Amino acid sequence: MESRKEFENRICEFAKENFFLEKKFFKTRESVEDKVNSNNQFIGYYGDTIVFDLNSYYKERIDSICSKLYKYVPECFCERLKAETMHITLHDLSSAKRSENVVEAVQVNEQRINQLLKFIKVRPSTIRLKTHYIANILNISLVLVFFPESDEDYLKLMTIYRIFDGVRTLDYKLTPHVTLGYYNINGFNVSSVWKLENLVNELNKDEFEIAIRTEDLFYQHFTSMNDYRNIIKLF
Repeated sequence: MESRKEFENRICEFAKENFFLEKKFFKTRESVEDKVNSNNQFIGYYGDTIVFDLNSYYKERIDSICSKLYKYVPECFCERLKAETMHITLHDLSSAKRSENVVEAVQVNEQRINQLLKFIKVRPSTIRLKTHYIANILNISLVLVFFPESDEDYLKLMTIYRIFDGVRTLDYKLTPHVTLGYYNINGFNVSSVWKLENLVNELNKDEFEIAIRTEDLFYQHFTSMNDYRNIIKLF
């Protein structure tokens, strides 16, 4: 397991390297087409995930960031994400453009989770996180990145993460974040690149803390990037 310092260094370097965009016409990564149509509306995208739901105060706070993005650079983004769906993903599981291509994997994941819950008990606890960067994720989306507040918070987070890594192991490491918006599928010009960069630099001056609870951890199914449904309350 990474140390907390290694964890923070990796994410800081990742955020710096990916932000910001080259000073030319911005091209959105082709994989966005799996989730968004040519009119920049979300389309069917199916799978399951494990997330920390956020309380209404945090959702409103983060949605206020989205409001500024969509007010000043709306041309950079597709359809706006609904505030009620905002969450911090603990562990991705399965996803596909067509529901029939993921139904078997979702069934297996759900069975494994139900088996895990028979043997694993987690004491209720709170994990404190702080914002550090708004980052560009691989020319797919703009996200708000979070870091554990202390060594204790980091240990709590990674202990829970490792539980569900046994359901479906990933080939990439955890980067706690909330997605603020998926990019305009058609890209945007260099003038908008500059505007977005300046706005993000300004928004990054306003750091804040949140507290997520084990009681708010859910196994969810999704049918688009704007439609999530709680299936199992995990703890």
